[in-house]
Amino acid sequence: MCIMNVLMFVRSCGYADNEILKPSKKVPEEGFLTSSRCKLHYKYLNQGIKGKNPLVLLHMAPRSMDEFKEFIDEMAKNRDWKRPVILFDLPGYGTSDRLKDIPMKRLSDEILTGLRSLGIRSKVDIFGHLLGAHVAMSMASRKPKRVRKLALADPIYLTAETREMVADWAKSAPKPQVDENGAFLGDIWNKRSQFVPPDLNYRCVMDELRAADTEDSSSFSVSKTPIEDILPKVKAPSLVLWSLGVVGLFDSFGWKIGENRALVETGLPKADVIEIADANIDGLCTQTSAYSDPVFAYLES
Repeated sequence: MCIMNVLMFVRSCGYADNEILKPSKKVPEEGFLTSSRCKLHYKYLNQGIKGKNPLVLLHMAPRSMDEFKEFIDEMAKNRDWKRPVILFDLPGYGTSDRLKDIPMKRLSDEILTGLRSLGIRSKVDIFGHLLGAHVAMSMASRKPKRVRKLALADPIYLTAETREMVADWAKSAPKPQVDENGAFLGDIWNKRSQFVPPDLNYRCVMDELRAADTEDSSSFSVSKTPIEDILPKVKAPSLVLWSLGVVGLFDSFGWKIGENRALVETGLPKADVIEIADANIDGLCTQTSAYSDPVFAYLES
């Protein structure tokens, strides 16, 4: 039985009454935008702050904008860091429309269209994690005049060989199957239970359930996009943050991320590089200051 039909309620929970917005001068703090081809869930915080470039936050898969909860909390503690912030659920994740096997070009176009719909005309800074980092680089390559600075957490470099490996991995990865006693829910819970506290695990599980039918789409988007074609077109200076636990995890799959990371660092025009020791794939939530401190020091410099 396909999990998609069973979990429709989980996906829509909490947002069913939000209005679908068209471009407007007055923007509610949270809602949905009709971007070029899908309904896009957004949050637009600190709209009244002037004189600073808006910061766009783009999450990894299969998370949602909720991945940045702790990051936003850290930001609120420091007056110097306050600026307009826009968060999106990328298409296929959170409560944005489910779109499967989306080319990276289209993903970045959806976010660029969303920014226009919110009335953002100035240059933006972008902080993206994993899939979000690739969307950020794609945005900066396609519309270089719209992006001031990039902060990229784990922007993995896949060669033609490893792109094929990732695509094969996505096709063969087991999908959760609904059963009568709900054992599949325990399987999803147990994947992270030894690494993250229960409250964070709950949030991760909810995101994974909402993205159950599109979870492997990020692998499609990244594996079908030659990063070597994107990097030369990026003009914005960049901060690259490597979570060494994530690099080690993907290297255990044979993806050669550690071996090829220098290709990202040298392929970007102006890249500062930071390593975050022992950070796992949920490090943005569990070791937040290790990310927020260098990101805001970089953006404010």
